[in-house]
Amino acid sequence: MSDILVLDTETTGLGDDAEIIEIGIINGSGETVMNTLVKPTISIPEEATAIHGITDNDLLNAPVFADVVEELEGLIQGKILLIYNADYDLRLLRQSARKSKVQINLEPAEVRCVMLEYAKFFGEWNPKYENWKWQSLANAARRTGYVPAEGMLPHRAIADCVAALHVYRHMHPENDAEL
Repeated sequence: MSDILVLDTETTGLGDDAEIIEIGIINGSGETVMNTLVKPTISIPEEATAIHGITDNDLLNAPVFADVVEELEGLIQGKILLIYNADYDLRLLRQSARKSKVQINLEPAEVRCVMLEYAKFFGEWNPKYENWKWQSLANAARRTGYVPAEGMLPHRAIADCVAALHVYRHMHPENDAEL
């Protein structure tokens, strides 16, 4: 677990124009190694704020994406990166870099999508897509007995990292001995 990092982002939305507005990373022991707001090039739609609670005013003094890329790259290089819905977060990292006109080199040793692992672990088949049915992080965390610590707000990056780590540990109890 010492080579593991858990990453989560909060964004302005889901589409091709969405950008990252918060990045959280914790290590395999649950300690925060990165927790930053990020000022996007666009305003945050009300629908997105309704989910994560982050407003444009919260980001007035936040660094822009270009200012956090180097630190982010250095942290994840060579690590095993756990992400709940990895395709989404990786797409948004690349998308935010493109919109900020900076290069991003995502070079973890490995990326594990906790959402896909949990879908198989949970075992509900989706005949429409002929694959395991995806479960929300909130559902997966609740079903694995996760109780957030006081002050941990759902849909904030660090809180979601902690929940994803809990779900991962639930599926891989053999790793707890290493913590």
